[in-house]
Amino acid sequence: KDADCTIPVNDEEAVLSDIAFYAKWTLSSDEDITLIAQAGSTTVIDTDRKYIYGLKEGVTVNELDTVYLDVIGNGELEYVYDSVVGTGTKVNLVNSFTGEVIDTYTLVIFGDLNGDGYINTSDKTILNTYISGAVTASFSDVYVYAADLYNDMDITSTDLTQMKSLLSGAATYDQANREIV
Repeated sequence: KDADCTIPVNDEEAVLSDIAFYAKWTLSSDEDITLIAQAGSTTVIDTDRKYIYGLKEGVTVNELDTVYLDVIGNGELEYVYDSVVGTGTKVNLVNSFTGEVIDTYTLVIFGDLNGDGYINTSDKTILNTYISGAVTASFSDVYVYAADLYNDMDITSTDLTQMKSLLSGAATYDQANREIV
């Protein structure tokens, strides 16, 4: 006869002899595994574009795991990057039990156009090249999104002016709200 595994056994029942106990586990489905922002963090998870932003320049994998990102359910994060974490770094949400990648997101550090995690003169050169029309094949959508410092969905000299302000130290960039402060 099948036992009802949903009812807990009390201490009196546990001392009976000749009883077989069976364990019943249910594996969480993919719908139960969710990527969320750490409580109190500046992280923005754009589920439409599959972008994660609101991160500081020079963010590390350890900081992503402990300060910015969290997983609800039986999942874990896997990071795909070359030598540094920056714009273009892939974040895979993985089912811990099956190893299956459930979803993939891409990190965005606004102003980081070369993927090194920082806003520097190399990024200014890339932005200047893009604005002049000499776009390279490697300038993918995520880098175009990261170049839009003015947050008007258009890459223009205004974005370049904002980058120059950042590089000179005259301004800082609020990565979560996408604005110069």
